[in-house]
Amino acid sequence: MERFKGAFGPTGQHGAKAARRRHAVSRSERDMPFDLALRRRIVGASGEAGTTEQLPGPSVLEGEIAVDPLAASAWDNLRYAQFVKPRDAALVGRDVPGVRDAMDQLRTQLLQVFRERSWSRVAVTAPTRGCGTTFTAANLALGIAGIAEMRTLLLDLNQRHPGVASALGVRATGNISRVLCGEAFFMDHLLRHSEGLALGVNDGVPDNPAEILHSRRADEMLDRMTATLCPDVVICDLPPMLECDDLTAFLPKVDCVLVVADGTRTLASELETCERKLDGKAPLLGVVLNRGRENAR
Repeated sequence: MERFKGAFGPTGQHGAKAARRRHAVSRSERDMPFDLALRRRIVGASGEAGTTEQLPGPSVLEGEIAVDPLAASAWDNLRYAQFVKPRDAALVGRDVPGVRDAMDQLRTQLLQVFRERSWSRVAVTAPTRGCGTTFTAANLALGIAGIAEMRTLLLDLNQRHPGVASALGVRATGNISRVLCGEAFFMDHLLRHSEGLALGVNDGVPDNPAEILHSRRADEMLDRMTATLCPDVVICDLPPMLECDDLTAFLPKVDCVLVVADGTRTLASELETCERKLDGKAPLLGVVLNRGRENAR
């Protein structure tokens, strides 16, 4: 049984960037330019590297990002996940009095803050393992994706103990570290869970997860995903703050952080340490109190 309490509002870290710099897609990094590779995979174009054939539609620039005219097609052409247990597996317990309302309030508060500040990326973490970060991230993603015309991208970036695929009952079909390193095309890796939810699941544990998240390549790959798919919200499930430096490495790539605490074991001193670690680096969006949850990750 779960009980949640969300604390939202300004936290004093107003120096964080309200609008992250996006990297324009480089046409010289791969054997085939990225836009042509994307076209071939999405619409079956036959053009090879070096072709002068134009993509359909105008090219629109927003700051440093080329908005792909095929973004809608890119989302629609993500392959659907294979379910190995009921589709609503992560929602077990939502019918318990108070749980559904709490999760819906968390969703509403997050979206209000995002709209006010033009944010789109949130990292979900905890002080220590077992607080329920994956449960919270998965249900938050499902809740937002249930809103008409909203698109949510949920990424399992807890490369030490991946759990999104299991929580949502889908088959993990690849190592997300290969996507972050630019060794695998994200359109081949991402899965469609439902009309409004796409997943970046993981079935491998790399030797150097923190170094991967530190890399410029990971930054670029995340920007390519968002520029191509145009999700309204990107939720990143990350490892505990006090057990490794993965979150610290990833902070420049997100707008804010949501911390999940276990009411039966998280100490006030641990939450204070988390807040100090975030101070001046990323806004603390809030603390979600997850009470009395058995078998939490």
